[in-house]
Amino acid sequence: MYSVTGLKQLVEPINMIHILNFSYDGLTGISTLAHAKQTLGLSADSEAHASGFFRGGANLAGILKVQSNLSSKQKSDLKSSWITAFSPSTGTPNGVAVLEGNMDFQPITVNPADAQLLETRRFNVIDVCRFFGVSPVKAFDLSNSSYSTVEATQLAFLTDTLSPLLEKIELEFERKLYKPSEKNHIDVRFDTSVLLRADKASLASYYNTLFQIGVISPNEIRKALDLPAIANGDETFVQVNVTTLSKSVMVETPAKELTN
Repeated sequence: MYSVTGLKQLVEPINMIHILNFSYDGLTGISTLAHAKQTLGLSADSEAHASGFFRGGANLAGILKVQSNLSSKQKSDLKSSWITAFSPSTGTPNGVAVLEGNMDFQPITVNPADAQLLETRRFNVIDVCRFFGVSPVKAFDLSNSSYSTVEATQLAFLTDTLSPLLEKIELEFERKLYKPSEKNHIDVRFDTSVLLRADKASLASYYNTLFQIGVISPNEIRKALDLPAIANGDETFVQVNVTTLSKSVMVETPAKELTN
């Protein structure tokens, strides 16, 4: 039973379209974001760290060395003046420092590759895509792209990402929207042919193959391509220049005897 905001009575399962998702106990659904919160939290932390890292001039900090003893107030004033002059938010980062007396500045730098910061941010994309079943190519990560055609990309997106989701919706619609007597005559299917329209050569080959074996008619092809129907275009056709091996032998044997 389902409790819906604004309704006093509970909704029976037969009257609720419920697209099932991941569940730990088989009863209570868990959202993808809740299931992936640890990984997504790591992604958010790494992005925040990267932002602070590059905002600070891509280095950790530095050490001001003085060849004498300083009081606490002198240390505080020296640090404050340095931050005021060279902080990215208040001064000029990566500028030229002027040191007094026996002062020396020793920078402490870090290599982003050594800290695996860039690698972590790159794998964040893959982790998020993995939870939602989306190819990194669709998230504009082309570092490992091996697709040679647009059709291959769309086909992978259709089979790996959309098909599981569409199948859930199709099964739920068939189970909830139709009476038992209607289920044998109604089949819910999503039309995904539009995803393959980008590759014209593959699309033409696809329709030509179906046409030659009598699966679809010219008007059905024209309808799929958003073209108007033509007269006498509802007939299906098959090629007549092919036959079985047994019939081929029976036809050709008399011809060979006549030649001899």
